[in-house]
Amino acid sequence: MAKCKKYKPLNLDKVYQVDYQNGVVITGGQDRRVGIYPKTAKPYYLKSDFLVYSVALSPSSSFGVYASSDSSLLQLFDVKSGKKLNIFKGHYAIPTAIKFYDENGFFSAGYENKIFYWKIK
Repeated sequence: MAKCKKYKPLNLDKVYQVDYQNGVVITGGQDRRVGIYPKTAKPYYLKSDFLVYSVALSPSSSFGVYASSDSSLLQLFDVKSGKKLNIFKGHYAIPTAIKFYDENGFFSAGYENKIFYWKIK
């Protein structure tokens, strides 16, 4: 029989997306929360201004990004500290998919006919 690890929920409602990298789990949900479950630290959450339809972690899990507003913004943050970093603007519709390419860039797409490539540094 397969083993299952259960996490104490940080989201209070539906979870729309989950990602896992390097021992860290990130969730985004209807309750406007981004749940972060670090490998060796206490889980925490960040509040968003809008429903969190998409989330992603960098390969090392140093950075996270999530769709953060009804203006279709993407918020980058430092996973270890929870500090919000850059905001990425360009989508005109809700981003529903985010995938890191490497530590310095990620792709996003959503309810529009475009794929974006973003450079962090």
